[in-house]
Amino acid sequence: MKKLLMAILSGAMVLSLSSCMSTKRPVAVVAPQEVATQPTTTQINKVEYPDWFLTLPSDETYIYCAGYAEAGNLQTAIKKAEVEAKTQLAEQVSTKVKEVIKNYVNDAGEGDNRQNMDAFESFALHTTQANLVGVERVKLFVLSNGGVCVLSKMPKANLKTALDEIQVEAQKQFVQNDAASAANAKMAESFDNLLANGLI
Repeated sequence: MKKLLMAILSGAMVLSLSSCMSTKRPVAVVAPQEVATQPTTTQINKVEYPDWFLTLPSDETYIYCAGYAEAGNLQTAIKKAEVEAKTQLAEQVSTKVKEVIKNYVNDAGEGDNRQNMDAFESFALHTTQANLVGVERVKLFVLSNGGVCVLSKMPKANLKTALDEIQVEAQKQFVQNDAASAANAKMAESFDNLLANGLI
């Protein structure tokens, strides 16, 4: 009986000691880690592109453009993507300016003077290209396939300078009749709308 009692007491002591030890065991505290904010992405063909690359932002101050490139190393890919963004911007702006100039030619009623109109269109496009300056990169994203997306912006004020010069030139050349005068006003309005509504 004494042996049984001693065995029970020994077991109770062991259990008591183990429970005390478990309550006094230090708890490991894991410090929170800082996580870099990732842009919202959209997956296309198993590659995730940042949403700002697929849908350009817009505001009253800047014109935005995006470019994509792949290369043997990251720095070359970034440079190529930046050039692509500027090229996209130039093509976008030139296309819109051509549309306005074409409408202007029709509205001005000066279609017979083709040489004059060609010279004016050439002036307009050259002036636009010359003022596509101040483009700077604002975002960079490296894709899972190694490609690089960049987002760049340019002040709208730079482009407005070009558009103002085009309007002044138009007023010099095509004020011979009422149609041309009305077209000048319409062209100025068209350029303002393009800038205000984020179309370029």
